[in-house]
Amino acid sequence: MNKWLLMACTAAIAAAGSWFVLQSDFNPFESAMIKSCEMVLKKRLLAPTGYRRIEVTEMSDPLSLQEYLQERHLTTDDERVIFTRMYNDGAAGKNQPTKFTQIITYDAPNAYGTPVRGMSQYRSIDASKASAAWYSVIVDNFTETGWLADQVLKSKAPN
Repeated sequence: MNKWLLMACTAAIAAAGSWFVLQSDFNPFESAMIKSCEMVLKKRLLAPTGYRRIEVTEMSDPLSLQEYLQERHLTTDDERVIFTRMYNDGAAGKNQPTKFTQIITYDAPNAYGTPVRGMSQYRSIDASKASAAWYSVIVDNFTETGWLADQVLKSKAPN
């Protein structure tokens, strides 16, 4: 009797877990960068529940020191020295700084509820896509903090 009860409980848990995975956006094979980018994108949509991914295109390019420093938008010599050291430390090991780019094509409802196809570009400069976080990815030329600051400035602008 206990053996059958244990098998029934195991089957129920497996079925519930499978149903959860199929009903959610969870995909264990996706990179952290895709997950981070979609989280940021959904925050910026008018109706995030209507979001549906169509396609993801990924590219990666190793960066030279000059490209790495340009991507960081450094303003002082101290920043340049620090990031040059970080670049050299990564390049000397197995962590060559790389620019990861993703273009996500998606459908999402506009302000009138009509589904509209959109595209967003995501960039991250790191040694791995696995370390991309929602606060560091650049979505349509803005980090999360930069986008929020831009929204505040737009709301204060005279009409």
